[in-house]
Amino acid sequence: MPDISKKLHLAAWGLLVFFALSVCLSAFKLPGAGMIERTSSLFKKVSAPPETVLPARIQPARVVAVTSDFGGVLTALAVTAGKEVKEGDLLASIRSDELIADNDRAHRRLELAQHRYAFLKSTTGGQPNDRIRDEELGIAKSAVQTTGERVKAYSLSEAEEAYSLAQQRIEDLKDLLQQKLATQYEYDEAVAKSRSELRNLNAAREHLSRLRQESDLANSNLRMLQMRSGTGNPIDVQAAEIEMRDAAAAFAVTQQRLEKCQIRSRISGTVTQVTATQGDTVPAGSPLLQVADLTTMVFEAPVTASIARAVHGGSPVMVRIPSDPPTRVPAKIASVTASPDPARQAYLVRVSVPNPDARTILAGLEGAVEIPHLEYK
Repeated sequence: MPDISKKLHLAAWGLLVFFALSVCLSAFKLPGAGMIERTSSLFKKVSAPPETVLPARIQPARVVAVTSDFGGVLTALAVTAGKEVKEGDLLASIRSDELIADNDRAHRRLELAQHRYAFLKSTTGGQPNDRIRDEELGIAKSAVQTTGERVKAYSLSEAEEAYSLAQQRIEDLKDLLQQKLATQYEYDEAVAKSRSELRNLNAAREHLSRLRQESDLANSNLRMLQMRSGTGNPIDVQAAEIEMRDAAAAFAVTQQRLEKCQIRSRISGTVTQVTATQGDTVPAGSPLLQVADLTTMVFEAPVTASIARAVHGGSPVMVRIPSDPPTRVPAKIASVTASPDPARQAYLVRVSVPNPDARTILAGLEGAVEIPHLEYK
């Protein structure tokens, strides 16, 4: 009996050991265990996101603001937005009554100088004629008085004050923008206003300079005539010839100024914006329209400081162009600003790409720049 009990006891322990071994072996053969192991190895191979997509504003590579050198009435607009133009094409016409009057005065002066020179040269001994001399003196004195009054009546104070106020407005809005108490639109409007006032001030300074030159010329002409008055010196013929040449040069200047009232394009491109209307009275230097070269487009993407430090000029990127259908083209970063743009409060990454269709105006639209994943510093 004891032998049988001992055998049963051993058999029971054997069954327990066998059952335990079976469970362990089945666990190693479970499909789930292999899946966990493979899944774990897959997770180890997953990398960071492949790219950073940044919204970008599209700008033409070159934009020319078309302005008038002289104030006047816009009598004609030869183009509309979207029209393609070539360098030298007529864009607009300005009528300046002041320039027309200057041209008429210069023409009369030239005619008188030519008449006097011809008369003195044909007169025996080159003796001057008293009637012509008196007429010249009268015209010269009138010119001195007129030009002097125009110089005294003209002042730069209004233009200087307007520009100073525009500059102060920019500084005020810059602080308010940082405090989020002003909008970006208000700041951009202030910058545009400041640029306009600066153009007006420069035009006013140029106009005052022309007035002073005319006054100086009138005074010099009067002094020369007074010195020759009452003399029968033979050199009067030579003096008359010099005066005729000066008058011809002055007339050529007024002709050139009138020619500038026919405003022509300085570049070949597309008219992207027209800001004036036919019949408007426009001051000197005020923008009339914009012409842009659309063969190359610049994508400007505002970025954070960390991204700005991680990329550099020449870094490869992919550009998303909002064409129809949308396209993606490889490109390289052209530049990265070294300091934040004050208007956008961000660094700017610029990418230049050829325009796939120059007939399509992409300027002002939103595109995107895809930057391959980098380790930000």
